[in-house]
Amino acid sequence: MPDQFSSIANNFSKQKWYDTNLEFADACTSLAWPLTRFVYAGDKAGRLHCIDCDGPCPVPVATTLVSSSRISSLTLNRPADLFASTSTDDGFVSIGTTDPENGAFGESTAQLTCSKRPLCALFMDDERTKQSLVLVGSSSGIHIVDAQSGAIFRYLTGKGGATSLYSWLGCMVAAGESRGGVTLWDARVNESVAHFSTNFPNAKRSVFAVDGAARVLALAGDAGMVHLYDIAARKEIVKKKICPTDVKTMSFSPKMRLLLAADVQRLRMVNLGDISLTPFPPPTHHILSLQSVTGIL
Repeated sequence: MPDQFSSIANNFSKQKWYDTNLEFADACTSLAWPLTRFVYAGDKAGRLHCIDCDGPCPVPVATTLVSSSRISSLTLNRPADLFASTSTDDGFVSIGTTDPENGAFGESTAQLTCSKRPLCALFMDDERTKQSLVLVGSSSGIHIVDAQSGAIFRYLTGKGGATSLYSWLGCMVAAGESRGGVTLWDARVNESVAHFSTNFPNAKRSVFAVDGAARVLALAGDAGMVHLYDIAARKEIVKKKICPTDVKTMSFSPKMRLLLAADVQRLRMVNLGDISLTPFPPPTHHILSLQSVTGIL
């Protein structure tokens, strides 16, 4: 049975398509795009929105209020039936339910209390144990936490902290920094393996996204510009002006290379499917067995 995203892919393949946009009463400040027909957005008023993208234009279908302050991050788990969000004034991560069939939000949320104010959160599954984890970013680094018990398994320390997060393969973590760059971590060995930066002199909190194949990293620059990097080759591919003003948040679709980007005015969807990439380079080191993120402590 095909996943719900297939209908979106079929819709876009029928037309010469580059971008579309949707306006909100309050600016979007965070985005999440699971493997479904729905995308999710958080706004500066503390609300979460579910948007149906299966059609000629995106349509809002559900809204819920989870905080009294700006949503700073939003993530959904792999089945798209749980969300986790952080906000600028709250010292906890809010966790709630969603319906992957119709996009509806559940009526209540739980709170994951943190010792430091969380700046961002991300669901990640340990590929070996299938354990569901939550990555929580703060001003000093990243906590890897069990989603059910709240137990801390690991802590990754970085000078720029972590203001936004993305992970793949159950172990690779990209962390946006307060200084404007993105650090790439291998969570199994507690080591950073790469760093990406626009070298913009007045860089603020980094805004970035990684495509579903983990091949392209998009990093927001100045005045609506987005820099696209080949992750395997560790180099910049191209830069494109996506929005008329500074990009506030971004998210790639789980398949294809469709980029959601929001500035202060509207949410924009851009087709970046024409980007060319270099072949994967030989590995710099080999890991002989698949190790658990949580099991080697």
